[in-house]
Amino acid sequence: MTVFKGYLAIANKKRGYIIMYMIIFMSISFALQFANKSNSSKMYSATSLDIGVVDRDNSELSEEVINYMKTIHNVNELEDDISVIQEEMYYGKYDVVVQIPEGFAADEVSGDIKLEITGQPGNYGYIYVKQQLNNMINLYRKYSMAGYSIKESFDKISEQEDSKVELVDINGNGGKVKDFVYLFQFFPYVSVAILCYILGMIFVVFKKRDIKNRLNASAISVKRQFIESILAFIVIGTLLWLVVMLISLIVYRQEFYSDNNLGYYMLNSYVEMLVSLAIAFVIGVLVKGENLVNVIVTPLSLASSFLGGVFVPLSMLAEGVRKVAHFIPSYWYSEVNNTLADFSNLSAENLKTVWSGIGIQLIFVVFFISIALAVNAYQKQER
Repeated sequence: MTVFKGYLAIANKKRGYIIMYMIIFMSISFALQFANKSNSSKMYSATSLDIGVVDRDNSELSEEVINYMKTIHNVNELEDDISVIQEEMYYGKYDVVVQIPEGFAADEVSGDIKLEITGQPGNYGYIYVKQQLNNMINLYRKYSMAGYSIKESFDKISEQEDSKVELVDINGNGGKVKDFVYLFQFFPYVSVAILCYILGMIFVVFKKRDIKNRLNASAISVKRQFIESILAFIVIGTLLWLVVMLISLIVYRQEFYSDNNLGYYMLNSYVEMLVSLAIAFVIGVLVKGENLVNVIVTPLSLASSFLGGVFVPLSMLAEGVRKVAHFIPSYWYSEVNNTLADFSNLSAENLKTVWSGIGIQLIFVVFFISIALAVNAYQKQER
């Protein structure tokens, strides 16, 4: 097992690189997990915004409006200076600025009560606040027409119950994404980055003239050298995969091993690891210098992750980009991973998506290995 041990020895020398990428991988996964703690179930809950208010009316009605807003949001009154308002908005101190115009209370008679609402560009809080204030004004009109005073009207408005939203658990996961899903989401990045670099470097070392001459002069046949190389590839890849599984088990514990789709997550990630091994095989056959390995692997791992839905959700990719991404293995990995994350109880249609994605990844494995073998055979003929 000389060749096999040689592969493992070289991989061991690169352990610093492996540890570095594992730290990057874990950091990105945990950062995304914590950033998404306010998951889909919280997207429907009330949110307090930072609101600046300019009161030009200074009436009892405008005072009650401001007091009402303070019960929902973080409200600060601003001076009536357009340059100050623009500056506060520019530096993002407030999500929304509400201006109560002069004559606001007098407009109650004509029924033309209006507020000027300005929001940060791209901030949907503007719509949220506008809807709340329109609601409040409509309720005030009804109570006022019924004979209630301003104070009594707003007391009644404050007694209104907030709407409650309950997500229907049609997918078996309560609308939530489990924490360990983010670890699996970024697995293609670390898999390609580590395996392609390490195995590519090993290939380059074994292609050096003095090592090749020693192996050719030894009693080890070419067939056995090839078998030991493949075995070393699989062992190194499987060890990386097991480390990620172990991290998931230690960090997420019951949430991880009690998940209904655990077997599919593990199978999908293992097949992705095989895809990375096949890509590493191609790189190892094509590249002759150690410097070129890093030059190829770094952009390859990043590009495949961005286009394949690892760094950017597939739903956010443009239609044209998604069509191109169909030719990238990580796209099909992400398709399967997203399906498993969205559906705790897999239907027949979901299972079709899962098995199709895994099957296509295996086709990529065969495709890359075929290319590597063809190139390797051609190189031998050229010699």
